[in-house]
Amino acid sequence: MVGDSVEIVSSTDKIGTILNIGWHHKNNEPIYYYLSFNGKKSSRRYSEDELSPA
Repeated sequence: MVGDSVEIVSSTDKIGTILNIGWHHKNNEPIYYYLSFNGKKSSRRYSEDELSPA
């Protein structure tokens, strides 16, 4: 959910906040997440399997 803190699975010391979620409207499921780290928006998109709850 937007505003939740998440941890990057491949880097346990990297925690970010979900800014926006890209949806697959036909399947009604999230396909990627935009994050911010320390208040700065990341240019990378993350898939659900790359994230875990912080």
